[in-house]
Amino acid sequence: MILSYLKKAYPLNNSLKRNLLIGTIVGLFIFGINIYSYDDEVMSHFRMSYTKMAAIFGFITFISVIVVLYILPQFVFSNKIKENWTVLKEIGLIIFLHIIIILSNFIFFMLIVKEDTILLTSSFIFWSIFSTFLLGFFPSMFILWIDYTLRLKKALLKVLTYNNQLEQNIKESTFFQEESIIRLQSNKLNDSIVLDVNDLIFIKSDGNYIEIFTSDNGKIVKTLYRYSLQLIEEQLKQYPFILRVHRSFIINIYKVNKASGNARNYQLYFKGIEENVPVSRTKFEIFINKFNSIMSSNHK
Repeated sequence: MILSYLKKAYPLNNSLKRNLLIGTIVGLFIFGINIYSYDDEVMSHFRMSYTKMAAIFGFITFISVIVVLYILPQFVFSNKIKENWTVLKEIGLIIFLHIIIILSNFIFFMLIVKEDTILLTSSFIFWSIFSTFLLGFFPSMFILWIDYTLRLKKALLKVLTYNNQLEQNIKESTFFQEESIIRLQSNKLNDSIVLDVNDLIFIKSDGNYIEIFTSDNGKIVKTLYRYSLQLIEEQLKQYPFILRVHRSFIINIYKVNKASGNARNYQLYFKGIEENVPVSRTKFEIFINKFNSIMSSNHK
């Protein structure tokens, strides 16, 4: 049961505003705790007042939060890692954050301690690790559990409402694109694709090939080409209703027949096709906004 919970999808929220707020709150908390944690005997080992030392500990915590929870996911993690984020990975990231804080604090201690030998005592090392995890890790786990529960309830309600809206919009929508015949150029002449976007349902990437699903008088036609999904996406950008919803799929929004799932496992269905199309976590909000915008314009 615990293992299945740890494998559950969890949204990797690397918002700068959110992490600045978290870093500030946690940093102030650490500052407040450290103000009252040291007596004169302890402070006699260091070349700094307890007020300054507490302030620097708070600042170290703030910087560590920004680096680990914002900069690392934003600029180091790939989209694939972000899309497959889980509760277990979130816990691992929090543990890594606390390790960074412990190491940073230890380096700071080295700069201000009067006698280096005190840093190597087992009691000091144990105290440094224990206090950091006691003040940070266990409260973080509690907050993580609360956050996951609230996010799950909010996401389920949001998706349920959206699914009902989507099905209603599908029933009312009509669609026809003038000048819809396009030719997609390739480096190879025999790989050129002539496509009517009115008939396009979705495009699937399969290695070095793409499968184009179209409708022809109610019949589903699947055609295989040696072509890049990235290249075909670039050439279809002029059509706002054509959208990439996953690293392996491009869809025609007007052809969506039904949707199900939640924000972490959202699936699109198309009439006459058994295969469903997943919407990646990073594309979910983009898909919702684009769909609502197009359908609203279509109903005017």
